[in-house]
Amino acid sequence: MKLKQYLVGIYNRNSRVVKIGHYAVIAITIVAFLLWFLPIEVKYFDPEAAFTILFALSASYGVLFKILLDEAEFSPSLALAFGYVENFLEPAITQLIQDEENPIFHIYKPDSIQELFEKNIERTRKAIEAKGFKLSDIVLEPRYSRARDVILIEKEEGNQTYFDFPGTLKSLLPYIDYKIASRSNESDIEEKERLGKKLIEKFFKKTEELIAKKELSAHIKICDKQLYFDM
Repeated sequence: MKLKQYLVGIYNRNSRVVKIGHYAVIAITIVAFLLWFLPIEVKYFDPEAAFTILFALSASYGVLFKILLDEAEFSPSLALAFGYVENFLEPAITQLIQDEENPIFHIYKPDSIQELFEKNIERTRKAIEAKGFKLSDIVLEPRYSRARDVILIEKEEGNQTYFDFPGTLKSLLPYIDYKIASRSNESDIEEKERLGKKLIEKFFKKTEELIAKKELSAHIKICDKQLYFDM
């Protein structure tokens, strides 16, 4: 994991050099392939052996390049997930555990980032209330983190859960606009939606990994549009 993060860091700082290196290896491999079949003899040079070695190197480089490209593209989601867990979820749950017995916290997983804007949040709140739940806006004040507004959802007295819309995901919108604007021959709206979904998936995958690593899975649950609450 540390090696991957190190390599991704190198790619982010030198993406142009890495891309040029990738294409250079491919070009040299093609040259070796042509020399293998053309009636040209080069002293102390075995084109068959060179092609075999370079082809293996090119294939390995190609796989590594794709991994680095994917990791670099989704790195903003990973950084947001880390900040969300470290700066909010963990301090909040730690405080709740001290204040009450077996607290449960649900995080809403949207299909698109647009669901995290105010008018769509209101629709989701109405859908929750339609299921017979009572919603209250409260302020959590963890001892080791800043205060934050969350929602308290209650079905009946003593049966409750805390709920949060991860608004931090909205900060991905400028990144999505930039990534799609830098591409050509793409349908902007469809590509933005597709990239947005991938970034959301990466965010929640990393969030769940961090929650499990911190042994908080018993207290933190992910909730989708079905709005099922494990209380």
